[in-house]
Amino acid sequence: MKETKQKMDGAWMTPEDIVDEMILFTPEEWFKGNILEPTAGTGNIVNAILNKKVAIGLTPQEAIDTTFANEFDSERYKELVHRIEMWCEYAGAKANYNNITNQDARELKLDVDYNVITNLPFGSWTNSSLPRQIINNLNKPAVYLTKWSTGCNQKYCKSVIKFENIEFPGIVYDCLLWQYDPNIVFDEPQVWLYWPIPRFPKHKLKKKYITGEE
Repeated sequence: MKETKQKMDGAWMTPEDIVDEMILFTPEEWFKGNILEPTAGTGNIVNAILNKKVAIGLTPQEAIDTTFANEFDSERYKELVHRIEMWCEYAGAKANYNNITNQDARELKLDVDYNVITNLPFGSWTNSSLPRQIINNLNKPAVYLTKWSTGCNQKYCKSVIKFENIEFPGIVYDCLLWQYDPNIVFDEPQVWLYWPIPRFPKHKLKKKYITGEE
């Protein structure tokens, strides 16, 4: 993908080590149910979700049938489908094409209950509020990776990890990995907070602060 297109889309593929951190950060029980990756790109996070599901005891077919992937860009969508097909061929499962969609994540609706794991688009030249629009549309328990300048909605945010100087292909960002739960509202204003947050010390990689009771 050309770097100019990446900047226009806000689409930077998630490095493998950060994907691993996202999977570790996600409650393990989520992997027993439906998980949506709404901005899946070419499938780095989807592949990790499938592997984790199998690792905790689901069959490859159960993993495929409970994993939902969406990508808006048609080129990346084709790569995503191919990658899932390759995973299925290796694992001995049948691809579930009903679970792989090509839609705008701001309009995405599923008829099943699910949780979300995703590296949201970092906001593009044309729409810097895109990450928040996606979060508001989904409104599900989620693990989000967002650009530092996007911040996090502290009212619904259980915990946050800051990653400093993450090297995405062609760009370096500080990022926040945070767990969002619309069902648990903390006594914090419904505002987007940016790093550093005055109440909390500045933490390094893998350090966590808690905004409410676990």
